[in-house]
Amino acid sequence: MVRDTKKMQIYDLLKERIESGFYSPGTQLPKEVDLAVELGVSRVTLRPALELLELERLVRREKGVGTFARAFNSKKIRLLVIVSRNDPNQIDYASNPFPYIMPCLQLEADRMNTALEICDCRSLLTLDTKQCSARIIE
Repeated sequence: MVRDTKKMQIYDLLKERIESGFYSPGTQLPKEVDLAVELGVSRVTLRPALELLELERLVRREKGVGTFARAFNSKKIRLLVIVSRNDPNQIDYASNPFPYIMPCLQLEADRMNTALEICDCRSLLTLDTKQCSARIIE
């Protein structure tokens, strides 16, 4: 996939290195200065890429210590989005932002290796407390 920004190209490269085991879990990545030189970018370009990797929990950053690779986990993090609609069979596109926002959230969740699950709040109300709790935590 071709990315337009250098930041995203660096992010893709580092993510690939972590997923492939080039940086094994627990391994300290090179210092920012050295990594920037190795990749031919400035630290200003490198830092946002590292921040994205940290958000995805692929690296752990410790101020003054360094950046460490984490184990690549193929299991997705699960995110439950609870929505409220008057009638789930009729979506009022004029007043409901749901159909416009959710596809964008789904794309971003996929990019971040996160399972996005959508749940209508009324479906939770029909369950008893234990079932509802299991549905949310599962």
